[in-house]
Amino acid sequence: MFSAFRSVSSHSLVGIPGLRVKEAEREAEWEDLEASDCPAERERVWAERILPDEKVIEKIFRYEANLGRELNRTLEQLKTLQSARKAQAGGDDR
Repeated sequence: MFSAFRSVSSHSLVGIPGLRVKEAEREAEWEDLEASDCPAERERVWAERILPDEKVIEKIFRYEANLGRELNRTLEQLKTLQSARKAQAGGDDR
């Protein structure tokens, strides 16, 4: 399982400058970890590799909140435009 994840992880870094060194360090850690008999340590490192660090998660939450507000504003604008069109269409029928 770890070797498959390592393969997917390393392919995702192709073409991203500056991350090669960190990937090499993680690669060495994976090799040591696979040789280890400690499942708890393997789980810890696996979770660290899957989840982004706390700063990235906070940034994602901020982006998500901003997108939610932007969506609500856009929906309100749509409702306003639809109401205006409906009122205009109602006036044209008479």
